Amino acid sequence: MVARAISRKGAFSGVRPIDPLRDARGVVRLIDEAFGGELNPTARKTLRDLRWLSRTAWLLGPFLWMTPFADLFSGFVWVEGRQVVGNVTLTQSRGGGPGCWLVSNVVVDPAYRRRGIGRALMEEALAHIRSRNGHRAILQVRADNRAAVHLYRDMRFVAVDTLLKMRLPITPSSHRPITSSPHLSLPLRRRGYDEWYQEYLLAREAVPAAAQRMHPLDLSSFRVEWDERILRWFRNWLGSVREYRLGIGQQGALGATLTVWSGRWRPYHRVEIIVHPDHPGQWEQGLVDHALALLHRYPCHPVYIEVCAAHEALVRALKGRGFITDRELVQMELELTRSQ
Repeated sequence: MVARAISRKGAFSGVRPIDPLRDARGVVRLIDEAFGGELNPTARKTLRDLRWLSRTAWLLGPFLWMTPFADLFSGFVWVEGRQVVGNVTLTQSRGGGPGCWLVSNVVVDPAYRRRGIGRALMEEALAHIRSRNGHRAILQVRADNRAAVHLYRDMRFVAVDTLLKMRLPITPSSHRPITSSPHLSLPLRRRGYDEWYQEYLLAREAVPAAAQRMHPLDLSSFRVEWDERILRWFRNWLGSVREYRLGIGQQGALGATLTVWSGRWRPYHRVEIIVHPDHPGQWEQGLVDHALALLHRYPCHPVYIEVCAAHEALVRALKGRGFITDRELVQMELELTRSQ
């Protein structure tokens, strides 16, 4: 049941379901203030789009549900009078199967913290999941957010995985060319777009199951259609974003992939490395060195990569080349029962 309270002045105070038309600006404001300063360039662009959407929600009306951000406005808010001071987003997880729900954007205005609002929002979210016959709740939280981690542990959430968002900063030594590394002699070859299904199979084996529940592997994200291929070719030709797609073949399958997105006109580079779990420690250092050797041809910008902490060989290789951890996100899960 949704908790409600009425102040002396008759203003509403408590938890209620999100009303997108009324609450969009308040929800985006909370997310911006809580997470805006720690986002990578891609996420910052998404946040800018959200700000625009929140200012035009009244104009979009029922069409708001047709935007890519519709899921953001599914959940609950804590309201004081007319002001949204707390939020929790609640969506079904495609990667976790039926009954698995994703809890995200749990945030409370700093002026209203330490009043039990975060716990009340979480309790309402879990009650909603149970009412929909859900059996698992999953979320991500920054490891250094001790108050939130304590709250979730107190509510019986258990840590199951850790995602590291790493960055190679711009320093005098961080982007030195790597030309003599013995690890550069890898059997790398160009990876064609027609190998998308092999890429999907590799990712399904390499990415931990818990991470797949949080960020499901979608076949469509691996399959690149012809119109997108033409667009990427044009960007490569212009040099705005150059994409390098490399792989290591193993008996007709992919044992590892290296993808590098570099550019002259944007202020960062991005790298993705996937290695089959049957080959731990065999190729990681070479893949990192090869990525940095490619990026040496481009302007000296920060390099971003995401890696599961369980992939220890890759983490060591990255740290050995100067990468630092920007954020450590702990994935936590709660198995739900009717009696909880």
